Amino acid sequence: MISKETNINRIFFLMAIWTACVCSCTKKNLSQTTPPADVAEFTVNQDKIVSTDFVGFGTEYNQNVYSAFSATDGINASNIGQLEAKVKALKSQYVRIFFDSKAWPTDSKYSPATADFMASFVNTVKLAQDAGATTINITFWHTATVAQMPAFADVLNDLIVNRGLTSVKQVTIQNEVNSTSMTMADYKACYVSLDQALKTLAIRNLVKFVGGDLVQTDQQNWFTYMAANMNDLLYGYSTHIYWDDNDAAKPATRLTEVTNIVKGLGAAAKPLYVTEYGVRGGNKTGAPDPGNLTGTNEPISQTNTSALQNALFQVNGLNLGYGGFIRWDCYKAKYDGGTQYFSCIGSGTDGYPLYPLYYITCLFTNTCQPGWNVVETKQGTNINKAVAVMREKTGQNMTLYAVNKSNGMFPYVVAGLPAKKNFHVIVWNNDQKGKIEKIADVSTDESGMLKLNLPAQAVAAVTTLNVDISKIL
Repeated sequence: MISKETNINRIFFLMAIWTACVCSCTKKNLSQTTPPADVAEFTVNQDKIVSTDFVGFGTEYNQNVYSAFSATDGINASNIGQLEAKVKALKSQYVRIFFDSKAWPTDSKYSPATADFMASFVNTVKLAQDAGATTINITFWHTATVAQMPAFADVLNDLIVNRGLTSVKQVTIQNEVNSTSMTMADYKACYVSLDQALKTLAIRNLVKFVGGDLVQTDQQNWFTYMAANMNDLLYGYSTHIYWDDNDAAKPATRLTEVTNIVKGLGAAAKPLYVTEYGVRGGNKTGAPDPGNLTGTNEPISQTNTSALQNALFQVNGLNLGYGGFIRWDCYKAKYDGGTQYFSCIGSGTDGYPLYPLYYITCLFTNTCQPGWNVVETKQGTNINKAVAVMREKTGQNMTLYAVNKSNGMFPYVVAGLPAKKNFHVIVWNNDQKGKIEKIADVSTDESGMLKLNLPAQAVAAVTTLNVDISKIL
C-alpha cells in the first residue's frame, strides 16, 4: 500500500515534468513564428524591383454625388462642402469614376431624374483632381456599344482639353464585362472605335486603355482573349476582388491567381491594377450590402476588421506587383436603385462620419507618392505579419508598410534597408480606436536593420516622408 505522502510527492513530480514540457513546447512554437530580436524576419532587396511606376492608392468616387438623385443620402447644397473637405483630406491618388450613358439626352434611358447626371459627373471628376488624384480612370459603366464610342470620346475630350482635367489618364469600357452578356468580339470593337475617335480628336496619346475590370468568372479566357486580340490597344489589365470578412484565404488567393494568369501571358503581360475591392460581412441577414461583421449586427464597413483586411490586401498586392489599388468606395451616394454602404465616409444624413476605412486609406495615401517603385521583401513565416516596401526612383525617400493582424503585440525586424537611416512612424489603430497617430521615430543600425514593435491588429507606415497628420484628423 502506497502512503498518502508518497502519492502527493508523485503528483508534484508529474506536475513539474508536465510544466517543463509545456514551457519547452511553447518556447519552441514561439521560436518558429517570432525570431529573436536580433534576427531579421523580413529582408528587403532594394535592387530587385517588383513593380515600377506605382499609380497610387485610392477610392471610387460616385459620379452622382452632385445630383439630386443622391439627396436620399443627405447630400445637399448646404452640407456638401463638408463632404468635399473630407474627400480632399483623404488624398486619393488613384480614382475611378463611372460615366453613365443615361447622362446623354439622346440615350433611351434618359429621363428628368437623370437630367443633372452630366453636370454631376463633370463636377465629380473636378473634385477628384482638386483632391490631388494624379490618375483618374473613367469607366464607361454599362450598355456599351460601338455606336456610343465617338460620343464617349467627346466626353473625354471635354474633360481633358476643354476643362483642363488632365488627371484623366486611364479609360476602361464596360464594368465587369465578364459578368455581362457582351461578347469578347464586341468588347474589342468598342475599344477599336474609341481608339479611332480619340485619334481623330488628337488626344489618344493622353489616355491609356485599361481592359478587364474582371470578376473571377471565366477570367482566364478573358485575359487570354485580351492578350491575343487587344494587345496593341491596351496599356494594362484590371481586376475586381471582394471577399467576406470570415474568409481569410480568399483575398490572397484571388490576388495570386490573377497575378499568375497575367504572368502566364508572356510577352503580352501588362501592368495590373485592382480597380475595385472591398470586404463584405459574413452576416448578411437584414443588412444592406455589404452586410454586417460576422457574428454581429455591426455594419462591416464601419469596423476595424474591414480596415485591417483592406490594409493586408494592399500589402500583399504590393508584393505581388500590382500597380495601383482603388477601394470601393469613397463616400455614401446613390449609384442606382440599390443600397450600398461600403464607403469610407458615411451618409450626409449622419453628418458624414469618418470610419476606420477612411483612416487606413489616409495612412497609405499620405505616406507614398505616385511613380514610386515597389521592391522585393522576403516574408517571414508568421502568417499574422506582412511587410512591403516602396521607394522613390532616386532612392531618396522610401516607406515600409507593416501589418499585424494578430491579437498581440509583435516585434518586427527588417534587414536590407539603408544604414543609419531615420524613419517617421505612423500607426493605424495604435490605440485600438481605428485612427492614426505618430509615434516615436526609429532608425536603422549600421547594417541597415530596423526594429519595430507593432500593437495588435495594427498597421504601420515607416517612412522618410515628413507627414503632417493634423490635417487628416
